[in-house]
Amino acid sequence: MTERTEQRQTDFNTVWTAFVVEKKPQALAISGRCAYNGHEGAHCGYGVCLTEDELSLIYGSLEGKRASVVIEDLLIKRHMGDGEFYDVLQRCHDLEWETGLNDFPFDSPFPEHKNFNIRIKKRLRFLAEYYDLEVPA
Repeated sequence: MTERTEQRQTDFNTVWTAFVVEKKPQALAISGRCAYNGHEGAHCGYGVCLTEDELSLIYGSLEGKRASVVIEDLLIKRHMGDGEFYDVLQRCHDLEWETGLNDFPFDSPFPEHKNFNIRIKKRLRFLAEYYDLEVPA
């Protein structure tokens, strides 16, 4: 297994544990859109992969930038330029599938956030298959 694949598997397991096993809620802003740091400490798909120190660093360096840009920059530096994987991992949380990966057979977008943990489980299983990762038991 390559170092990149190991890191993908580690972060996939973190997201799986957070949203499938522990059934943590989707991190949403008041607007109903994804929030990197949501209500009562909820984190998004990117956020659960980061340490509290990394999250603090991000929020300390926003300075007019979108949070997604700052977080993606950090993940790319931290994870060997693997931005596509982390973008797809984030989309599993957001439940918004754009046209970038046509192999993903999901409707876009889901305006309601009911059954989030069931929906993210399905998407994470597909992501695991697509990237040849193991789904935790």
